[in-house]
Amino acid sequence: MPTNPDYCIDLRGANTETSAAELGGAAFRYLKQELYPFIKGKADRRGEVDHYSAWIKCWWKPRRGREEFFATIRGSARVMVCPGVCSRPSFAFLSSKFVPNNTLQVFAFDDDYTFGILQSTLHWEWTKAKGSRVRADIDYTTAVWTTFPWAQEPTEAEVVAIADAARNLRRVRDALMKDNGWSLRALYQASEVPGPHPLKDAQAALDDAVRQAYGMPADQEPTEFLLELNKLVAEDEAEGRKVQGPGVPTGLDPRDPRWTSDDCIEPPLAS
Repeated sequence: MPTNPDYCIDLRGANTETSAAELGGAAFRYLKQELYPFIKGKADRRGEVDHYSAWIKCWWKPRRGREEFFATIRGSARVMVCPGVCSRPSFAFLSSKFVPNNTLQVFAFDDDYTFGILQSTLHWEWTKAKGSRVRADIDYTTAVWTTFPWAQEPTEAEVVAIADAARNLRRVRDALMKDNGWSLRALYQASEVPGPHPLKDAQAALDDAVRQAYGMPADQEPTEFLLELNKLVAEDEAEGRKVQGPGVPTGLDPRDPRWTSDDCIEPPLAS
């Protein structure tokens, strides 16, 4: 079976082998021929305590189907993703038509404000501090996400400014990739050479908007600032006070068009 396929067979909605066969048709028959013998062989050899023994009961489904996550994003046209292992911040919106694999970190948010925070240099500095190392790259671990403190009292105008800067950064990226035939990785590599670059300008504008929303002093080191904020947020939580977590700030309409849009990476058209 290919390790980097163009398509995914997703039969998570079938709870019996009969319903999977009816729903999947030729795709189910392919799985029956190619996947089932592999799982059954593992289950037979390893016994009841192994996860293959549990998987064989619904072998046509992914072993870890992440049903709770997919239920969370049901109705959303896009989700936010970044590489699980990365050398630079490169978040993107991905159409929910895709079925992401384990090389991506996937976030159940589709607003431009959240994108702007995560794409900011402030978040990248925290990622470098809290993520683990894979050679020279950073592994975006759960510890990065769960410990990152969000801006606690951004104004409505500051939320709009971040969303605007985030959309502009994606427009700049898309235009440069289209004009030069670059992938996102190639674009970032090209922007890292000395001298001015449109992507650097777009990132700087986003970073300025994020720092303003956080109330971060211009002369303070990012990780030091975030550690102090993290401590204050933890103290508030311990005292039972409300804190601001990920996403559009509490009290604002998450579907407000000022911080929502619909651009994303779409699947290729079927030939």
